[in-house]
Amino acid sequence: MSIEKFWDQKLERWDNKSYPRPGSLRDLILPNPIAHRLNWAANALGPRVSGKSVLELGCGSGRLLGELVGFHPSSLIGIDISGEAVDLAKIRQQQHLETQMRFLKGDALEVDWPASDFVCGLGLIDWLDHSEIQKFFAKCNGRDFIVSFSEMRFSPQVFFHRALVFLSYGYKSRGYVPRYYDANQIAECAKPYGFESVYFFRDKNLAFGTFATSFEIE
Repeated sequence: MSIEKFWDQKLERWDNKSYPRPGSLRDLILPNPIAHRLNWAANALGPRVSGKSVLELGCGSGRLLGELVGFHPSSLIGIDISGEAVDLAKIRQQQHLETQMRFLKGDALEVDWPASDFVCGLGLIDWLDHSEIQKFFAKCNGRDFIVSFSEMRFSPQVFFHRALVFLSYGYKSRGYVPRYYDANQIAECAKPYGFESVYFFRDKNLAFGTFATSFEIE
């Protein structure tokens, strides 16, 4: 199965399952790291993007870009390898298309990136190998970035997550599953491309998720 087909089949179902639904008892009782990740990124980026342009890689259904509209960026651009994701994003963010937002289909590491002040990606790093992460930082070309990744930790959460994704689909996709990195690996990948300092942010509500940014966040 190609990566594109994998996400075409998975994206909408995963999106609907991962984000809170109005009145959902489960979402009120259980912590939701994916939803918290979205809120954390929007709160970190929002105050910085007024009059600036934002490029999101692996944009999925466009939820993060939708959260940034109210902060008055100059433009919001999403790229995703899945045509199904791009179509879904255009439907969900229809009121903002053309004026503030646009979505493009393509491999984030292979297409030419439109000009932007910020580059972001929620979970994108999880699906990249070491050389691809280096390519990501090379393509940033000095732009500020904010990305999340699954941090390698010796914890029951990581163990059960790895087991779950393999049993859910990893054996079907021949091992195409999220990867886990420690912060030093991410920093070392970024350093040769002008990012001498990479800042890392953790939150218990993110579970083992961690943010890496090119700028400090108070």
